[in-house]
Amino acid sequence: MTSKSVLLLYLTVIFLPLLLVSCGSPSSRLNAESGRKAQFDVIAGKVNRGVSPSQSEFEVLVGLRKDFAGAEEIEATYERALMIRGDLRSLVDLYSGIGNAKLSAPQRANYARALTRLGRFEDALALTSGVDLGSDSEMRTVASLSLFQLDRSKEAKKILDDNWDKILAEKSAVEISVRGLIYFYDGENKKAIETLQKAQEFDPLNLAAANGLSRVYYASGDIEKAKEAESNVRDTFAKLTSAERQKLRFVDVVNRLKAAFEKEKYEDVVQLGREALPMADQQNKKVVYQYIYSALKALGRHDEANRVVTEARSENR
Repeated sequence: MTSKSVLLLYLTVIFLPLLLVSCGSPSSRLNAESGRKAQFDVIAGKVNRGVSPSQSEFEVLVGLRKDFAGAEEIEATYERALMIRGDLRSLVDLYSGIGNAKLSAPQRANYARALTRLGRFEDALALTSGVDLGSDSEMRTVASLSLFQLDRSKEAKKILDDNWDKILAEKSAVEISVRGLIYFYDGENKKAIETLQKAQEFDPLNLAAANGLSRVYYASGDIEKAKEAESNVRDTFAKLTSAERQKLRFVDVVNRLKAAFEKEKYEDVVQLGREALPMADQQNKKVVYQYIYSALKALGRHDEANRVVTEARSENR
């Protein structure tokens, strides 16, 4: 055996185990690092119990996801953590990165719900294409709500009416509220009241139904009932937890902020951004700061924009 052959054999013996380790699956590499596996197990345990990881734990999870890219258990835990944290934008980024064709049915539904909550109704509606809305109640809700929000009430009405018995059997308060509001816009106030009351019966904390009833009563000239319904809106809002109320306010402000940005109303963007910041969690603050920065740059207020960058950096420390 030549010296070259011996050297080649020696290098093969020495480096083959290293190659096998480095080429192992992401999950096997994670399992091989006991310290990081222990970190992951603690975080996964919390997430599986429905407990939100702390910010530092979440950052560890993000690092694990980067270092062990493709590990299914890390991806699943990361996805659940985003849902628990209510980090809709990151959740949308995750699903868009996977691609619609590769999403499971539950992921597709989560994606669609996140898009509706962010006010991206066109994108949410696109996800319902090709879905059997008669059998998939979650995607049917997304489709009817999105169509209604996009001023395509006739299409929303058809979906709801075609599936009305199922909707009532499922006690789908969101869809029933949408149908009640369509009755109202069509001038059928009596049917609107009956339908919105049914939505409230199924979900006493349904703000859309409570607010809709107030509007219908006012339009009908029944001021006494309108005021009673208005009081119910306040009571319903008060019954929500502080976190739920803040989330509702935050989503509303951010939706208005996005609409203002798209219409290039940059002064409004700055004002709404400042209103949103105290309600935003750490992740969403980054997004809000970006909107404020972009709006100030568009207004030519470069010094203020630079101060926003400094402010954002200090928030992240």
